Amino acid sequence: MNADVKNSDQIESIINRKRKHYTDSVLAICLAFLPALVQAQDQPGDSAVKADRIGTETVSEKHPFRSLATWLAVQALPWSYNRWIRQAEFARVRWHSIRHNLNPRNWEWDDNTFATNQFAHPYHGNLYFNAFRTNGYDFLRSALPTLGGSLLWELAGETHAPAPNDLLNTTLGGISLGEITYRLSQRLVATRQTGFKRQVREVAALLINPLNGWNRIVTRKWGKGGVDEKPAAPFFLELEYGKRRYSQRVSDVVSKGRNETFGRVFMEYGKEDVASRIPFNHFTATLEMGNSDSAFLNLAKVNASLFSWQSSSSDKRTDVYTVSLNYDYYKNTAFSYGAQSIHLNRAIRYRKKEREVGALHLNCGWTVLAAVPDAYLYYGEGRNYDYGTGVEAGVKGKWNLSNAISYEFGYSGGWLTTINGSRSNYALYDIRSSLRYQIRSGLYGCLEWGDYLLRGHYAGQPTINREYPYIRLTAGYRLAL
Repeated sequence: MNADVKNSDQIESIINRKRKHYTDSVLAICLAFLPALVQAQDQPGDSAVKADRIGTETVSEKHPFRSLATWLAVQALPWSYNRWIRQAEFARVRWHSIRHNLNPRNWEWDDNTFATNQFAHPYHGNLYFNAFRTNGYDFLRSALPTLGGSLLWELAGETHAPAPNDLLNTTLGGISLGEITYRLSQRLVATRQTGFKRQVREVAALLINPLNGWNRIVTRKWGKGGVDEKPAAPFFLELEYGKRRYSQRVSDVVSKGRNETFGRVFMEYGKEDVASRIPFNHFTATLEMGNSDSAFLNLAKVNASLFSWQSSSSDKRTDVYTVSLNYDYYKNTAFSYGAQSIHLNRAIRYRKKEREVGALHLNCGWTVLAAVPDAYLYYGEGRNYDYGTGVEAGVKGKWNLSNAISYEFGYSGGWLTTINGSRSNYALYDIRSSLRYQIRSGLYGCLEWGDYLLRGHYAGQPTINREYPYIRLTAGYRLAL
């Protein structure tokens, strides 16, 4: 910890820097995002709507009272725990604290830990979202209460000044996590299976989306068969387990690196090369876990289509553009990083004799808000990171070298300027390659190598370089749900 940062006057200066200028801007970002959701809502005549409704956009009666009651319970339960069990001072909400919070000039960026702001808040937003989504409401009508729930908590859930970073993370992250957990849980129960396998599916769906499981219990649907046929949209799940070796310098990975057990879960819903106006008609989600000393959860990523259109299509090639909503959470031994972003993507797939031989993906976009570790900042509950905004771009490709062997590569870069924290700017790079060998149907082995790099430039302080090179060897299984 830098001795200068300990000085209370300097800390106060850091906290207040640009606060007045950016609070209104961040609030405007939330409102500006709503038109994109409106444009992305289901459109009459979309050929994909009917197919997507089977098991995902479930045709069911809306339950306004149950939706609102669940939404309020999601607010009341954590507040009651803080107020009556923890006896937390910030939960002693009064009318004067609410009036204070209603004034946008009183909003300020908070000092919560990285995991609280970048993971716990999006997960809470997912509960706001599913209070309506699991009770018969569509994507847009569930997204709006997510923003409303986040805003209500900031104004009346605690005495702390409302934080613009919480509003953004809870809303955008909550929508991303909420829709994928809803679709996955619905897919698991959309079957006529009975007996033990049925109960396994019900329990798994409950763990993935507690509110959907609760509604199935309340409505007595638990254990009962779903639709007559599988949903039209494909849903693939990949489970990987193995070892990875990592270090803080590329030259040290082999000679001085550390080993750990490693696991990854990858999900892909829908078809990337099919145009659709339905939000999340295609998405990918990745979770990576390890037993290192940094954290159990090392990575969580969601890339979800808001709407897409096809540029061209032929027997040899398809070309599709997508506007996507993205959620990123990194936590490794070198650094932590969390972000909400909106991308424009282009996906080109190549075929030969009805077999896919390769694919190329390009993307660029706006990082709405990112949390980046600051080596010279620490205060409050554990705030050791800056909040910034910026741009990012990337490219990745895949070649099927044979029926059994494929090669993938990827590169992405982000450039951020700090809007709250130290006077700083950042560059983040992600470089990776992998070879996959298909052992037999569903079963494969994978060798992957790559590097995460973070460079921080600070006014009046030395530049910080953080690096996380790695090599991974895993066995995996791919199955269709």
